Amino acid sequence: MKTNVIIAALLIGASLGQVSAQSGDASRVPQAIKTAFMGKYATAKHVKWDKEGKDWEASFQLHGQQQSAVYTAAGQQTESELDIAVVKLPETVRSYMKAQKKTITEAAEITDAVGKKYYEAEAGGKDYLFNSEGKPVKKIGDK
Repeated sequence: MKTNVIIAALLIGASLGQVSAQSGDASRVPQAIKTAFMGKYATAKHVKWDKEGKDWEASFQLHGQQQSAVYTAAGQQTESELDIAVVKLPETVRSYMKAQKKTITEAAEITDAVGKKYYEAEAGGKDYLFNSEGKPVKKIGDK
């Protein structure tokens, strides 16, 4: 009997884990967004959806890398983000942050809808955005 209870608990826990790995808000994500996402990221794993203002962001793993993609309600992708190691940031970004006495805790490469690349450095709970040459664009805000 104990074995059956333990097995049932494990199955329920695994089911709950799978649901949370997919999304807390997946049922509210517009179908156009889900369709566009699956068309581009069909093999993505551990998809989690978050509402960002009027847009939706999918955070997921693809080919062993943590990524995210932002979509409008109509299903148009506005940007993608790939987590990278801090040492992969351009030297100009790392030098700028060091001069500002900011320790980078996370880094990402962002590509907008027209293919323009940016770099993001997180430090002190804030995101700092840099253009493809590593020049500062803006501080995004508190995390």
